[in-house]
Amino acid sequence: RLQSLEGGRRGARREGPLRVGYIGTLSHYKGVHVLLQALEHTAASMEVRIHGRFEDYPEYSAELRRLAAR
Repeated sequence: RLQSLEGGRRGARREGPLRVGYIGTLSHYKGVHVLLQALEHTAASMEVRIHGRFEDYPEYSAELRRLAAR
């Protein structure tokens, strides 16, 4: 069971899109592209934020940008 940083129980989900995030190395073996490809197969409203050093793997980062633009 997840708990908030304050130690209390998390409340019910708020209105709006489901929010998903990734923080880490943006390399192919981490599978960030799988997350973006999965979005194409869901009707759910989602907001995805990806944080990492895009300059470390420029070709893969370009692929992620193409997938996110769909």
